[in-house]
Order: sequence, then C-alpha cells, then structure tokens
Amino acid sequence: TVNLYFWEAYTVLSAFHWILHATSPPPTRVIIYSDSTNACGLFRTLRATTSFNPIALTAADLMLRFGCQLRVLHISGEQNVVADALSRFDNATVWKYAPNLIIQHFQPPQLTLGA
Repeated sequence: TVNLYFWEAYTVLSAFHWILHATSPPPTRVIIYSDSTNACGLFRTLRATTSFNPIALTAADLMLRFGCQLRVLHISGEQNVVADALSRFDNATVWKYAPNLIIQHFQPPQLTLGA
C-alpha cells in the first residue's frame, strides 16, 4: 500500500523535476525544504525500500542527466506556513502569506523503473 511517506517523497521529486525543466539554463544545485524527515533521509542517501526505489532512481537519473546536485533539508511545518497550508488545501492561508502565488495543476514526472 502506498502511504503518506511515498507521496511526500514524490512531491519532493516532482518539485526537483519541475525546477530542472522550467529553468533555462537548469541550475547546478537545488535545495528543497520538506517537513518530512523520511523524505529528507531518502534524498540524502538515495537508499530506499523496494517500493521507493523508483523515486530514488528517478532522482539519481535527473541529477546525472542535468549535472545537478540535490539537497533536501528539514523544516518544520510551523516554519513553512505556505507549504503546510498547500498540503492541506488551505488556500486562504496560502494567499494570506503569499498573496501573489499562482497555484496551477501539474503532471508529476514518470518514475524510472530500472532494468
């Protein structure tokens, strides 16, 4: 069964993928903050259980393809008010702290499955 940890890690991967594809030229270093210590650990070591290997493989593939380093650092939900509100679909709080933020739909990246 897919759990919250999977979706938190997939969200970090999706942000990394978007940053690499939305900027020109792509950055050589990216820092993403997450309130999930599990997601931070996954991206720090790229070691995962079988169900999370596709996320780790996709992150490694992106880092190699784009020549970009990724660091995922922990930040508590209380310190990251906008992201915490977004994760709860609390758009009123989002716009209170980031009134110019534009929320759009996106397609998460396809995961690398390996051979």
